[in-house]
Parts: sequence; structure tokens; C-alpha cells
Amino acid sequence: MPQWTRNYSRCTKLLVLVTVGVLFSVLTTSSIAQDKSAREAASARMERLKKDMEDRNQERLKKCLDKLEAANSKKNSDPNGYIEALVQTAYAYRSTHENQKADDCFNNAFEFFRKLNVGAAKTIRVSTMMRYASNYEDYARFKQVFDALEEVAEKNSSVDISNLDSDLSDAIDTWCRRRRYDRDNAGADKSDDRGKSLWKKVIECRTAVRGPNDKSLMGPLSRYASTCEASGDIAEAEQYMLRVKDLQQGDVTSNAIAELNIAHFYLRHNMFEKFQAAWQKADKLMQGHISQPVARSFVYLIEQCRKSGRTSDAEAIINTLLAEGGDAVIEALDPIIEDLVDLYIRSGHTAKAQALIEKRVKASANATEDFTHNDWRLKLSDTYLSTGRAAESNKIFKEVLASRALQGVSNDAILVQRAALLRRLGMVKEAQSISVAPVRSTGPIKLRFGLFAAQEIRFGHNTMINSYDSSNSKDRVPYARLDPEHGDAGVCCMGTIRCEGNFMMSGTVYGKTVPPMRQMPPQMVHAGHGASYAPLPPDLKPAPPALKPPHTSASDLSQRTGNRSSLKPGDFVVSQLNSSMIPSEKGRFRFFLVDEGASGPYICDVRSFGINNNVPADLQIWYEGTKKIKVDGLTALVYAPNATVEIPFNGRFSGAIVANRIVGQGNNQYSLDKRLLDQEFK
Repeated sequence: MPQWTRNYSRCTKLLVLVTVGVLFSVLTTSSIAQDKSAREAASARMERLKKDMEDRNQERLKKCLDKLEAANSKKNSDPNGYIEALVQTAYAYRSTHENQKADDCFNNAFEFFRKLNVGAAKTIRVSTMMRYASNYEDYARFKQVFDALEEVAEKNSSVDISNLDSDLSDAIDTWCRRRRYDRDNAGADKSDDRGKSLWKKVIECRTAVRGPNDKSLMGPLSRYASTCEASGDIAEAEQYMLRVKDLQQGDVTSNAIAELNIAHFYLRHNMFEKFQAAWQKADKLMQGHISQPVARSFVYLIEQCRKSGRTSDAEAIINTLLAEGGDAVIEALDPIIEDLVDLYIRSGHTAKAQALIEKRVKASANATEDFTHNDWRLKLSDTYLSTGRAAESNKIFKEVLASRALQGVSNDAILVQRAALLRRLGMVKEAQSISVAPVRSTGPIKLRFGLFAAQEIRFGHNTMINSYDSSNSKDRVPYARLDPEHGDAGVCCMGTIRCEGNFMMSGTVYGKTVPPMRQMPPQMVHAGHGASYAPLPPDLKPAPPALKPPHTSASDLSQRTGNRSSLKPGDFVVSQLNSSMIPSEKGRFRFFLVDEGASGPYICDVRSFGINNNVPADLQIWYEGTKKIKVDGLTALVYAPNATVEIPFNGRFSGAIVANRIVGQGNNQYSLDKRLLDQEFK
């Protein structure tokens, strides 16, 4: 390489290095300048925010002082307003860091409260003063004010005890929560029984004023027992829980629930002999006539036994309750029994599953309205068939067919399922003798009602139903806005509509209701919202079979797993539908459910709250089988004429449902789309 070339190369490299160095220096200097400018801007913003906050606090203090001056002039006629004004002024002083003035205001409020006569203090609540005192960091100071407030309130017979207990609870919980936060951050000892001592003081004071057997003691006794349990003082907790149980004595139902509550305590702390004695005593108190509240308390206890690994105890309770039977028992136990049966079958314990199903079927003898009796007999028939007891299985199956035929319910779906089971068991010849083909229709199907069931509709307590038109943007009302002007999609059942509590509806109920709607008290049915009753239409027919999927365009997802929420609009065949599969994209989605490959009692369990603004006709669920469907927060058309559709407690639904049974568990809201009644589905 010539010398000039080498020199040129060296010069070029040097020039590049110098250029890079200059650029780096410039960029660095620029970056430093930018950082400094950003810090100065941030500091200026903080100063402005601080100044704005101080100005707002001063403005708030001025307003509070003005209100206090006005309240002072009428403190004798409105003591509550005066006390509130004093405490709010105390808070305002604290926000301006004038803590001594704040405490002086609070002390004035407290002293004024202490001097009030009974009549003047009748409407006073101590919550405002309790909240202020709970800000004290010093426990002795807080306890001094707390004890004094509580003692004055207890001696005032006009004070509402329920309000007082709420105020006491809020104050204690707030103080303990704040001090616990301080301890956690400081790494200090987390064991603290000061909340326990506060509740002990409440108990002592109330006992002295009202006597040891006053039922208002149940709340403080329960809270004290809970704090003892949380701190590990189990013996003390048991002693006070037993006191709560004694005070809770009343009617048989109350006594039984009290025993079950103490049984929960014994279960939590592995006192199994006492646990068994407690639940058995609760059962004995009911004398074989278990009410709905007691049945639900038993179910909760069974669930806790299963979570604790005490399966044998759970089974013992279930067996005892089933032996007694009754509507409340089988209604409460059915979900747990279904879960256990499915678990036994999947784990290979067919004999245990069969024994449990037999007990459930037998329990129907002591029930008056067991709408799922045939479902359980079908399960028993299938189980017998799988264990070689074909003759017994066939006998039960024929009885079920006859029973359903008398009810006017189609047997096609269960015949198809029977044939499928026979084939799976290798009984091909027997399967071929059942010549029923899949019964899904090609349509057209037209709905007549927003809710329609062949056998039963059950509305739990506090059910609200309205109608709207999804094609009218001005009529897109929120769930359960009870306005008769939105029209009537209607509720109809060919069997029985059971109203188990407060029932509010805008629309017409067709069919038999229990209790009869015409005899329901106004506070139960809320007829002022537009609810009316009508007999079944004379031309009413059972719902036609569900639509079958189009063979040319439907995508078969029945053998796939995983999240499929990214699906594009179209038709899909699935063996189990869950929340993760519900799409968020706009457009029409139709899901056709098939039993092949499905496991468990539910073929559909969808709880989705992201697509409530969609049109119900854009999400359609079609199912011809007899497994259960659970929906919550869904905007859709659910068409399952042979299945049970459940809406869980606090659940919501918008659209329309066609099913064999529709079961709402309470606090449910339905918005029925009138537009669905004007469409043909095919």
C-alpha cells in the first residue's frame, strides 16, 4: 500500500474518532442539560402542587370554621350537626398541621357529647368521633377516648345498638390496621392483643349496663372470639363462641345454625370429636325436617370438610342428610353430590359413585318437588349399565322414558345419549336397536318468550327482570331497569315457576307460579313495576330441538383445548364451553355444544363481563343434550331445551333463554331482549 494511502487512512480514522468524541461530548452536555431542565421542571411542578394543596386546605379550613360558627348557634336544637362540624374542623386543622387546635376541637365535641341528655343524644352516632380518635398513634390515648365514648353510648338507652356496633368495629379495625401497617414496615413484633382488649372492654361495659344475657352482646362476643382465635388463644375463643351460641338460642332453625357455627370452629382447630358432636346435635334439633337455611349451612360445612381433607366427615354428613331427605336438603346438596359423583367416576371409584347416586335417588321419596329426580335415575341407570347390571339399568331407563313422556318432554336426546353410552361400553348390537338419530333441527326457530322452560323456572330472592330492544340504541337499558315502557319479552314455564323471595318484574308471567302470583303480597312481587300474570297460551307447544351446526362451515373445536378467545365470527362445534373461549370481537358467533368428549356435570360454564354491549343475537349457544349450563354476565341467546340453565348468586344475564329448567340462585338480574322474539333462527 502506498505511503499516501496509509497516511490518508490514518487521517480518516483520526477524523472519525475526533468526530465521535465531539458528538459524544455534545450529546452528553445536551443530556446533562436536559436532565437538569427536567429536574427543575419536576421540582417546579411539585412546588405548585404543594402550594395548591396548601391553598385547598386553607380554603377547606375556612369553610369548616364558617359551618362551625353556624352550627354553634343551633347546637341545642341540632347537637349532631354541631358535633359533626367540630370534628370536621378538627380534621381541617390537622390538614394545615395545626394539631393542637385540631385536638381542642375534638375535645370540645367529645365533652359536648358527654353532657347531652338522653333525648338530645337520641340521633347521635359516635362514628365521627371514633374515626378521629382512631388516628391517634398512641394506644393509651386512643383507648382513653374509645372507652369513654363507648361507655357514654352504652349508658344511653336511646342509642341504636346496631349502629353503635358498626361504629365500634370500624374504629377498632381502623386503628389496628394502621398500627399493623406501622409494625410491618418497622419489622416489629406483629403479635398484638390490643384489639382484643378493646373488644373485651366493650363486652364488660355492655354486660354491666344490659346484663350478661342481652342478645346485643352477640356481636362483640363474636368479634372478641375472632381476635382470640387470630392471636392463637383457642381456649378463650372457644369459651366466648359458646357464649355466642347460648345467646343465639331461639327457634329450632336458629339453634341448629348456632351449633353448625361452633362446628366450623372445631373443624378449623382439629377438635374432631367436638366437631362431630356439634353437627350431629344440629341435625337432631331439626328432627328430620331440615329447613333451607340449615341445609345451606350444612352445605358450607361440607365444603369446609372437603377443603380440609376430611372427606369421610363430608360423606358422613351427606349420608345423614340424604337419609332424612326433603326438598331443602336435595336442592342444597345436589351440586356437591354431582361434583363428588364426577370425581369418583374419574378416579375409578365407580362403586362409591353408584352408592351415592342410590342414596340420592332414594332421598326423592321424602321430597314433594324433586325436579331432578329423573336426571338422577338416568345417572343410576347408566352406572348400573357400566357395572354389568343391565336388567336393572334397562328397567330404570324405561321408567324414566315413561315419566318424561307423561310430562310432554321429548326423549330423543336421552335416547341418543343412551346409544352413545352403549357403543362406548362395546354393546354395539344394543346401541343399534336404538334407532333415534341426532335430533337437532335446521329451523326455522322463533322464540315466543324471553325466558321459557318446560319443567321449572326458579327465581331466588331479590330477582329483577326487565325487557328491552337491542335494535334500538335508545332502548339499551342497563340490567334490570324496571320500566314497563320498554315492553314485554315475557316469562313462561309449562311446569312450575317458583318464586323464593322478593320478585320484581316488568312484564308478564305465563303459567303456574308457587306461591300463586295473584296471592303474593305487594312487597314480594312489586307489581307496581308492571308485572302481570296470565295462564299458559292455549296453542303453546314444547320448544323444538336445538339447531344443528352447518356441516360445511362449522369449525370443530371439540377435540382442542386452550384459550380460543381470538376466534373470528363464525360457527363452532365445542364439547365444553368456558369463559376463556368467549370472543371479544364484534360479529355473530354460534357455539354448538356436543356431549362427546365432555366431562363433568357442566357442558358450559361461562362468566364473562366484557361483551355486555353486544347484541344478544351475535352470541348464540345451541345444545340438545341434558348436561348443565351456567351463565353469568353474559349477553346471548341460550337455547338448550333439554338442559338446566343456572344463573349463580349475584349473576346477571341479558338476552333470552330456552331450557328444560332455569334456576336462578338469588340476587339475579335479567334483561330480556324483545328483538330476539322477532327473529327466525336457522
